Amino acid sequence: MDKHDEQPEILERYADPTLETLGELLDQLAADGAMDLEELDGFFTALHCAPQLVPREEYLPEIFGSGDALDNDEIFSGPDSAKLLSSLLDNFWTSVHDALSSGEPFVPLLLQDDDGKVDGTNWAKGFMHGVEMRQDLWEELSRDESRFAWIAPIIPSESRFASV
Repeated sequence: MDKHDEQPEILERYADPTLETLGELLDQLAADGAMDLEELDGFFTALHCAPQLVPREEYLPEIFGSGDALDNDEIFSGPDSAKLLSSLLDNFWTSVHDALSSGEPFVPLLLQDDDGKVDGTNWAKGFMHGVEMRQDLWEELSRDESRFAWIAPIIPSESRFASV
């Protein structure tokens, strides 16, 4: 194995083979309003960084958008497929938590487009969606300069709260 084939430890969470399955399921639900894997990574990151815990029953519907995704009979043909998706989401939730609390630099999951380019738009969209779930608390946090300083660099200036 040459040095280009080696993955740093901080990227180990992306070597999980279940990510591909989760990504494929989300892609099949995208037309029904579900997030893609990149957006989900940003969303879960924001929820883990949030000033207050967002319960699963509150954030889960946000992953599927309009709710039409859960009515997709091709994906959810029986209880086993719903259990599989739930399990994959739980595993991914845990992997984001573990990455954030590892003490290593956090590397967001950024997908390549058909031309092999990465722009991170969906990750940022997912992160801001997560922030919006507790926007009042994030705004309160943003007014505390010492507490907000650690997160301010990753929030685009046009998306910063009016109170900042």
